[in-house]
Amino acid sequence: MVEKLLKNSQDELSATQHSLDDAQHRKTHAVANTIKAEVDNHSKKKHLARRMTHYRKLAEDQKHEFLHLRKAIQAYFMYQESVPLRHAMSDQHREGSQDFDNSFLLSELQDMESDTNLLREVTGSHDIQGVVQCFETQRDTSQHLQSLVKEMEVKKVQLLHRMEELTVQRSAAVFHDQAAADGALQRATERRRAHDAAAAGTDWSALAAANRVTQALARMRQLLEYLVTSLSRASLVPAPPRAVSRLETAAYLTEMLQLAAAGVSKLMERLEGQEPDEVLQRAARAKFSLTHSEEKFSTRQPPALVAAPASDDGDTTGDDVQMATRAVMKRQAHLIVQAKLKAGYGRKKW
Repeated sequence: MVEKLLKNSQDELSATQHSLDDAQHRKTHAVANTIKAEVDNHSKKKHLARRMTHYRKLAEDQKHEFLHLRKAIQAYFMYQESVPLRHAMSDQHREGSQDFDNSFLLSELQDMESDTNLLREVTGSHDIQGVVQCFETQRDTSQHLQSLVKEMEVKKVQLLHRMEELTVQRSAAVFHDQAAADGALQRATERRRAHDAAAAGTDWSALAAANRVTQALARMRQLLEYLVTSLSRASLVPAPPRAVSRLETAAYLTEMLQLAAAGVSKLMERLEGQEPDEVLQRAARAKFSLTHSEEKFSTRQPPALVAAPASDDGDTTGDDVQMATRAVMKRQAHLIVQAKLKAGYGRKKW
């Protein structure tokens, strides 16, 4: 009888020890999972913080650039308004009139002129319309970056709510307080849903896509205006239409595309029927000159004309001639037309 009781006690003790070991194993597993979740959340927070810092820096750089462009534009307009006054002062100087001391005013005009040159180097444009378009494009880029920063802020708050939910789940797994954990988890879930509902009113991806479309239209508009202006100077198409507001961008770009297509067609008609050798010789004799904006933005180089070496092996029937391909001939014809345009109109004077 005693042996039977002793055996039952040993069995109960073994079962209790087994349950204890199982509980300890579950606790260790829960703690390990919690630590892993915290490490993952910490790495995500660090990555998100780095991205937010990067976007904030981009936004600050754009802001400083806008301020610099605004000052340069104001200086440019003041410089343009002061041109008649400067001419009047130079006339008085030639007449020998010394009624007032203009040294301070001349120094101010020199500063304005340096600001104007800086504005040309920054924007790459020589007219007011081009400067304004460059400024608007940079403004759209800044708005796009600001929208990305706001989107990252929303994602950061969502991750913080998720981390709070995981913390509550860890507490429930470690301390087995399921009732309190369910209440805390429900409150954290409600806060996250409320934040998601508040953030759902703004479609950040749609705003970023609209900004990219605006930038593409601005670049297309600049390229078409430059092409149509060059064709108009060559008397291939009529003068380009007046620049319109953004509300009429579609009709304006359609009209510019039609003018560019008509000008290219007329240009190809003029080049038909010409001999390849004559085109190559005129291209070799032509001297090209680029404007400041063309030197800055043009990356194409005219192909060099390499003559084949003469045969000197006693054969007097003639030298070998290197034949040009169709692509080279078309390129040389394009360079001839560009040379005629630049020879006729020259550089702009500022």
